[in-house]
Amino acid sequence: MTTKFQIGAACSLAGFGIGIFCVLITMAVTA
Repeated sequence: MTTKFQIGAACSLAGFGIGIFCVLITMAVTA
C-alpha cells in the first residue's frame, strides 16, 4: 500500500545503498 510505495521510493533514492535492506523490508511487509 502506501508503506510499500514509500519503501519503493526510498529504495529508488538509496538504490544500491540499501538495496538488500529494501528487499528484506519488502519481503517482511509482503509476508
